[in-house]
Amino acid sequence: PGTDSHVPPTEAADFAEFARAAANRYAPQGLRSWEIWNEPNSSDYWVPRPEVDRYGELFRAASAAIHDVDGGATVMTGGLTRGTDIADGSRISQTTFIEGLYRNGAAQAADAIAVHPYSFPTLPAGDAAGPVGGLADLPALHDLMQRNGDGGKKIWITEFGAATGSSSEAMSDTDQAASLLQARQLVETWDWAGPLIFYEFRDAGTDPADLEQNFGVVRADLTLKDAGVALKD
Repeated sequence: PGTDSHVPPTEAADFAEFARAAANRYAPQGLRSWEIWNEPNSSDYWVPRPEVDRYGELFRAASAAIHDVDGGATVMTGGLTRGTDIADGSRISQTTFIEGLYRNGAAQAADAIAVHPYSFPTLPAGDAAGPVGGLADLPALHDLMQRNGDGGKKIWITEFGAATGSSSEAMSDTDQAASLLQARQLVETWDWAGPLIFYEFRDAGTDPADLEQNFGVVRADLTLKDAGVALKD
């Protein structure tokens, strides 16, 4: 109470009890897949700086609590954002963070690993100029899992998309559609990939200069963008 929602709880046990209560409530309604936190490898969502061991403690506690309620649940790590390690510790790369999760036992306790491998403003299909941690880097991430004896575990893509508009990182409507279709085609070739979840259905606003307002495949007024047409077809 009284803190930013991106500040982790002081006691992992408190969060675990929250997770247990959520599972007790929603598992009987069919909700059986759980992602613990969002982008814990970035200071945007783990304040003030990401801490792989503290996150690992939180994950293990929450996973155990959920599995106590529903032994068949899929409990996955928080989707990791793209990007390299930053010297000030404000971001830890996907690879470094997952290596840490294997060291502290959280990855072994997970039923799946989740990532957010955004590739914008480049297309995702093997573009060498694309961002570190983009979709094209997922095979290397799976190789890391294999080296840890975890090659049979799925990688869930719990966020993927591209924004349109006039921001410097935005894509044209045509390229947004191509990006989403390429992502779907790539994922269909990977037997180790779990669900591909697009972010997002509808634009969050109408300002073309605001990247965050323009990830939808339909506009704020619900008219279809090229991506919406392509996915619908």
